[in-house]
Amino acid sequence: MFPKRSQPVTAKRSLVLCASPRSGSNVLANTLTATERCGNALEYFNRTYMQRLANQWKLDVDDVDAYMEAFYEHATTPNGILGTKLFWEQLWILEAYTPNLPAHLSWYERLQQAFPQPRFVYLTRDNKVRQAISLVKASQTGVWTEREGGTKPNRQAKPTYNYVGLTLRLMQIVYRDALWEQFFSQHNIEPMRLTYEQFDEDPEGTVRAVLRFMDIEDWETLPIQLADNKRQSNKVNEYWYKRYMNEATWMDKGELREAITEGGDVSLMCAPVLTSAKARKNQQRRRAKTQKGNNPKKPGKKQGNKQQRVIKRLRKANRNLRGELDTMQHDIQDTTWLSEQIPIKVLTGALWQKLRKRIGGRG
Repeated sequence: MFPKRSQPVTAKRSLVLCASPRSGSNVLANTLTATERCGNALEYFNRTYMQRLANQWKLDVDDVDAYMEAFYEHATTPNGILGTKLFWEQLWILEAYTPNLPAHLSWYERLQQAFPQPRFVYLTRDNKVRQAISLVKASQTGVWTEREGGTKPNRQAKPTYNYVGLTLRLMQIVYRDALWEQFFSQHNIEPMRLTYEQFDEDPEGTVRAVLRFMDIEDWETLPIQLADNKRQSNKVNEYWYKRYMNEATWMDKGELREAITEGGDVSLMCAPVLTSAKARKNQQRRRAKTQKGNNPKKPGKKQGNKQQRVIKRLRKANRNLRGELDTMQHDIQDTTWLSEQIPIKVLTGALWQKLRKRIGGRG
């Protein structure tokens, strides 16, 4: 996987592949790595994968300095390009592994310090329902990748359709994408945007476009060897997709169904996420001035009590949702993304009510 070198290579430029799970990032990263021009873009800050890398590098994964030194060595190709792949939640692991950087740095400033001259490639999937189905299947079976001609992997369990599990995974994907969009917008970053569907239709052309984006001199003539990742979608995926699209009537609101399946704007589901706290506060102040004049007053006791009741209901609903997830271990492998605020921010009121009814009408 990693070529042996007589001496370390100093990275002069970085390819940061930003994505969410089951968006095709694995096959794209493997194909880019095979060119030996764009670094070795692996998930160096995926905690599970980090342990395997540490074993391969013969070091302690908790030895931050040793791990980061090995990371810079192995992630960089001889032409001085460092490659890495990041899911949003892995930024917190990156922060833990860069303790020498000031704590007050923003995510972008931290990335600039950790990766020299970063250039961002942002990979998404137009059809997020199919992405969610792929994610649920992989979580259930424990099979995340397969190789053409490779040995058949051992499946932990048979995939089982679960409406709630698919909806939660769909929310997770939309939320992660919204956070990346917010990150790019806040820091005036214009990443190279790619989609799973675009790569699937023209893999070689997509890879050459990335090489050109990274200023690789021989991007036009360099031989492209596609990764041997096996397509995992099958008749089970198709059955789940048709069934879910029939059952998920909440997507009939406005143009939400087309947005979720055709790469449209899903900001309706994530409006609070895409609006900064400061902007929301200013919006509230402007609304208060419009309603009560230029001297907005603090909420009265009755209004304040109402706000508290709403918060309590949301927290109760969130606890019920957590309880349901605890009984779905075969379906949701990692629920750490469900912090107390995420479901409240992501789900619209109507969708949240429908999901709660599906769960059992509790809360």
